Amino acid sequence: MVILNPKEHHWMKSSNTERLFKAFPEGTLRFVGGCVRDALLGLEVSDVDLATKLLPEDIINCLIKSNIKFVPTGIKHGTITAILDADIYQITSLRIDTKTNGRHAEVTFNSSWKTDANRRDFTINSLYADFTGKVYDPIGQGLDDLKTSKICFVGRPENRIKEDYLRIIRYFRFVSDYGKINNVDQDTLEVIKANFEGLSKLSPERLWLELKKLFASSSIFHALYLMKETGVLHFLLPEVKEITGLKKLEKLEMNGFISIDPILRLMVIICRDTKKIDLLCKRFNMSSKETKRLRLWAASKCEVKLNADDIDIIKFIYIEGKEVFSDRCVSEIVNYNEPSNLNELKALLVASKKMIKPIFPIKGADLKYIGYEPGPQMGIIIDALELIWINSGFNTSKENLLLAAEHLD
Repeated sequence: MVILNPKEHHWMKSSNTERLFKAFPEGTLRFVGGCVRDALLGLEVSDVDLATKLLPEDIINCLIKSNIKFVPTGIKHGTITAILDADIYQITSLRIDTKTNGRHAEVTFNSSWKTDANRRDFTINSLYADFTGKVYDPIGQGLDDLKTSKICFVGRPENRIKEDYLRIIRYFRFVSDYGKINNVDQDTLEVIKANFEGLSKLSPERLWLELKKLFASSSIFHALYLMKETGVLHFLLPEVKEITGLKKLEKLEMNGFISIDPILRLMVIICRDTKKIDLLCKRFNMSSKETKRLRLWAASKCEVKLNADDIDIIKFIYIEGKEVFSDRCVSEIVNYNEPSNLNELKALLVASKKMIKPIFPIKGADLKYIGYEPGPQMGIIIDALELIWINSGFNTSKENLLLAAEHLD
């Protein structure tokens, strides 16, 4: 018997959790899925999901009687969100998927923990725990797979995948977060290889959200390698050119020099081509912030130099911005062959953080003072003076720039 000690897991014995369990008849409510899985692994639990034998309308009645706020977020599928102060709990009725189309499922409710477990995606997600911490493994495989870091679909992989093709990406994410490369089942990879085109049925938003979760995983190189071998990676991201640079990037992340950044990881493996980047951003309906960052990175004209001095760095930052400088340096240098380049990359990034973007000393009022009329010609003169100033290493004084302006007509 496996038991989680509630004293070691504050979310299990918090006053809000206790109040929620008291609102339900004894034995009808259990923790389920990720919170149980992560607690058993000693990881921090952020989301608390629960399963119950009660029907959705009975869940609502229990919450109303106990004066607990709730939102019927997914009542069609049996999910009610309970809100106790700042704590959020998703409570779902035990159910079975009766009809699926690769994206969504129609469900019927039942009172069997085992039936509910059998419709879940992975064995390590089909674990339950009661309020005392007793862990239940209705399938009889989840605890063993969790112990051996093996990611297995519940039942036949083909069935689980065809119920929701997003599980293909989730599979690789779980391999990255909880699995081991030497534990990957080759038959499962063959099933994925035969079914990944079903991902085209999914909305861009769902795909991108799941891909971002994958790219935020602790270590993704091996997962992306498997995606590449099965054809999934090229199907989703035809812009990918090479993934080996991720090894060096993960080395920098592990030593804390660079934070895990899904967009930066993406940059490391894709082509820096403005047309391809535009298509990529549109294909996944990326946010304006994500799109802007990727487009600026792709359109950047400055050259990345390993031996760049302070002036080179300041020029790059002045023209392109600090974020573009960092993105360009990391995405290109980690793809170089020489391992020593990582130390030079660190030096560039450290130096760039200390740089203060200089302020161009000339304004329109200065040119107007010496006789220029406002208009397009003034803009041309300002651009020419700025180029002189940049090429001088930002050293040309305001007085000398104004003298130069008198000879630019």
